[in-house]
Amino acid sequence: MTLSTSTAREESSSKSSGSVASRKRASIRPILARLHFYAGIFAAPFIIVASLTGLGYAIAPTVETMSNQHLLTVSAPSDPAASDVPVSQQVAAAQSTVGELPLAGIMLGKDAESSTRVLFADESLPKGTKRAVFVNPHTGEVLGTTTSYGGSGALPFRQWLSIGHKNLWLGEPGRFYSEAAAAWMGFLAVGGAVLWFGVQRAPGRLASMFRLREGEQSSRSTGRKALMRAHSALGMWAIAGMLFLTITGLTWSGVAGENIATIRKDMGWSTPKPEATLPANTPSSYTGIHADTAAFARDIDAVALTAQDKLTLPITLIPPKDETSTWIAQETRAPYRAGYDAVTISGVDGQATSRLDFADFPFMAKLTYWLIQAHMGLLFGLPNQLLLVALALAIIAVAIKGYQMWFSRARRSAPEVKDLRALLSVPGIILVTALVAYGVLAPLFGITLLVMVAIDLLWKYLFRGKRRIQASSPDEASAELSQDKAAVPSS
Repeated sequence: MTLSTSTAREESSSKSSGSVASRKRASIRPILARLHFYAGIFAAPFIIVASLTGLGYAIAPTVETMSNQHLLTVSAPSDPAASDVPVSQQVAAAQSTVGELPLAGIMLGKDAESSTRVLFADESLPKGTKRAVFVNPHTGEVLGTTTSYGGSGALPFRQWLSIGHKNLWLGEPGRFYSEAAAAWMGFLAVGGAVLWFGVQRAPGRLASMFRLREGEQSSRSTGRKALMRAHSALGMWAIAGMLFLTITGLTWSGVAGENIATIRKDMGWSTPKPEATLPANTPSSYTGIHADTAAFARDIDAVALTAQDKLTLPITLIPPKDETSTWIAQETRAPYRAGYDAVTISGVDGQATSRLDFADFPFMAKLTYWLIQAHMGLLFGLPNQLLLVALALAIIAVAIKGYQMWFSRARRSAPEVKDLRALLSVPGIILVTALVAYGVLAPLFGITLLVMVAIDLLWKYLFRGKRRIQASSPDEASAELSQDKAAVPSS
């Protein structure tokens, strides 16, 4: 009796110790690895396509400049002191080319070798696109007509690439592809870094994460192990760029972009806009823009002179939207331009009515501008574009290496998760909280994550049931059931 009691106590103590040990061993690594595995298979195609379209978009500004020299550049006058044709006459020349289209803006070039771009609203063109007429500011000669897109003045080739990168030329529904690529790339980058850090050995853990080869052991590192190192180390070299693209990509996206805009507004981080309302009791600065060139042309020269005195070329002049509004003169986006100032100008007397300096923007508004300009390849010109190309190629390589790892495992399923209690640990709570917060900010990520987890659980349940049904004998079925029970830790 004493021996039996002693044995029972030992078994109870052993089970208790095993349970404690199991809890200690519980780790979120298998859970994170499984999520990373499925996310890679699902999101990598979107990321590869976004990287390919982004690669083209990155070099588009340089290609655009080189291929449109006949529109963008002119010969400087032999006499530097010679006066240019008044801006009003340049606008009149452009107006005669497009007929009765309403004036939408005037882009004054950065130097004597740059043309003037006169923009007109054309309802037959897509949203955000203007009819553009290029004029030689020294002679008033019309150089040609095309279209201009967005605040950066993208010409047709860059506009085409921009739309492809944004929505894959599928219209508004296509924006889901770019939002999915941006959202999942951030998750894969952070999750992959955490997993890769966990397999490194001290000392020199951090340095090892960036090493593409294993040094002295590289000759013996073959197969899947070499693929994993290449995939992971390339990801580490590209991780800062991947997070940068995630942040800026989500800022531009549809659903997540609206959430980010709301947060920016509530936090006071929105980009300020010029106050383009005429002071009280000021006569109308503008009439007849839709029908009569002369009526608004009389105002343009004084406005242009004030703008050039207050701002730095290149400058964009935006006409008043109604009779109570002023002109807006704003420094145009250009390479190596770290900000832009703006002034509002009355067309009655050409006097500036207000000023908005980039230096006075909230820091987060400045940061948003810098990040977006860098994403477009405009902040630092050609070096910026080449860096984006290198980043796109690195991301594509990381994705391909990931697929190679999968195929090297004969396309077997994801790492097994045997203990979900790890989600109740501090790291697990942090993971769940981060995923929920990220899913709320980027709902497309949250929805696809839930669908992915639901499919995984359903498949696991059906597959396990199928294995039990197909067991060839009662003994095998019993053994299968015993294995399943053993996989669930005792509580």
